[in-house]
Amino acid sequence: MDELDIVDTFNNAEFAMVLLGASGEITSCNSRAERLFGCENKALQGLHVSDILPNETLEGLTEYIIPSRSEEVIIGVTGRHRSGIFISLSIHVMSWVNRDNVLQYILVIHKISAEITAAKVALPERSLSDSAIQVANIGVFECYSVKDTVTASGIWHKMLEIKESDAVDVQKEWRKRVHIDDIDAALKPVEMCLNGLSEQASCEYRVLSKDRSRWNWFRDDVAVGKRDASGMVTSVIGTMTNISERKTVDESLRRSEEQFKSAFESSAICKAVITMSGKFTSVNSSLCDTFGYSEVELLNTDLQTLIHHDDLEEQLSKIELLREGVLPRYQIESRFICKNSCVIWGIISIGVVKCADAFPEHFIVEIVDVSEQRRLRDIKNEFVATVSHELRTPLTSILGALSLISLTDVENLSEKVKLLLDIAQKNGKRLHELINDILDFESLSNQGILSNLSEQVISDLVEEAVLANYAFEIQFGVYFNIDCSNKLLSAYVDPNRFQQVMANLLSNAAKFSYIGTSIEVVVRRQKGFACISVVNEGGGIPDSFRQHIFRPFSQAEPADIRSQGGTGLGLNIAKKIVEQMGGNIGFESVKGEKTTFWFTAPLKSKVTLHL
Repeated sequence: MDELDIVDTFNNAEFAMVLLGASGEITSCNSRAERLFGCENKALQGLHVSDILPNETLEGLTEYIIPSRSEEVIIGVTGRHRSGIFISLSIHVMSWVNRDNVLQYILVIHKISAEITAAKVALPERSLSDSAIQVANIGVFECYSVKDTVTASGIWHKMLEIKESDAVDVQKEWRKRVHIDDIDAALKPVEMCLNGLSEQASCEYRVLSKDRSRWNWFRDDVAVGKRDASGMVTSVIGTMTNISERKTVDESLRRSEEQFKSAFESSAICKAVITMSGKFTSVNSSLCDTFGYSEVELLNTDLQTLIHHDDLEEQLSKIELLREGVLPRYQIESRFICKNSCVIWGIISIGVVKCADAFPEHFIVEIVDVSEQRRLRDIKNEFVATVSHELRTPLTSILGALSLISLTDVENLSEKVKLLLDIAQKNGKRLHELINDILDFESLSNQGILSNLSEQVISDLVEEAVLANYAFEIQFGVYFNIDCSNKLLSAYVDPNRFQQVMANLLSNAAKFSYIGTSIEVVVRRQKGFACISVVNEGGGIPDSFRQHIFRPFSQAEPADIRSQGGTGLGLNIAKKIVEQMGGNIGFESVKGEKTTFWFTAPLKSKVTLHL
């Protein structure tokens, strides 16, 4: 192909084209080149390239061409119009050899004055954008379809731990370090945009660190960059962001969700998630099995359907308190109705889950089936009632008869009969004490706070207790001594139950004191409480028994060898009474020396709310 063929080929092109000889003279040009420089009728032919590009020489233009390549694009070249006006140009320089084996050059020239003006106007915005990219640590890259090359920003190199001075092919280095399972997904967005299948695309993939110690997660967002005159995509531009931290958070959240889901679905306890109006949004298999519904059936109904109608009003009032934020959660024993109309007892616990703005979002519900425990409790209550009616009533009559016999003239009775009568009375009283303790223990275990609390003068109650238990002084050879410096100290107690606690502590102190010693009953005020202490001198409490002392049916010696008798319920009952009155109970003991049992009672009334 000769020069004229080349010029004819580009006559209809949108850009100006100039052919140069080996010395830089213009040998040919197209009409667009003539118009660009203000010439006509081939007036450019014969001129030197420096006539239209005053600051350039042929050698200067060809210096841009990298060895082993035959072309290069030069941006920002200054051209001169015939009128003397300077214009900004971009020049595509290409070298070629004609059929006579003579080296020649083709200049494809494009006026870029408008682009440079726009670039100057956009410079402040670009500066802000570059600063934002630096702060956000976003890598930028551009892929070219024709040359199949990639250029990348300094941040991109830094994120991949590649120095810009490193003599590496960034494409090969990137491909080598992308996880093998992610390489297809990582390449797809660029391919889609270059092929015109999408204007934008994104992906997430793993890249091995340079020291091969860890996998980093990256996200690429790619968009079409440039198109040619025919609309074909010539380049795409993209950003790369390190999302490893987000992925770590996402993974932790995913594991938490899986753990919750596993605990929710596999739990033997009935569990559900309900809306603020009570509609089921999620249920586990235990709830379905317990109530006889399928999952679909439950999801189409609400919690109110399962609650017994007699308990519904109370439950709804609690839920309303949850909804209003008065309660964070509540627990209550209630009746429920199964699909087959069977009624079961369950302990229901409902807690509120709040969204990010602290507004209630939904409820978490747990229901524990306690029907069997309820049945056993009813059996126990029936047994206690039987003990009370069938044992205590006739035993009282028997003890009364034995007492009456012992008060009559027993001189005519043999010593053996007298002994049997005495044994019967002692065993009867012991049995009567056991029955009373069992009934007290059961009563205190089932009921809530004591109902008849009132303000009482403690010194009066203590004096009454010492007087009522005077018999222990005679029986065990000890002396009770009251130490109360504040005769007007008052506290809120149940007077009858107070006497029961005092009787237990005084009797224990008398039983386990050395003969002839004094038992001190001390009353003091102590940080909002009245503190009553009973101090005795005796063998003390064995170390091995201290942790069991307030447990029911606990005694320091086996039942068949202990010397002082008792049921093992007294201290447990005393503990329940004191705690239900709002106080505490405890002890200190030194082996072979003094033992102190103390309990407190509040100086002010305390109201306990049971939800």
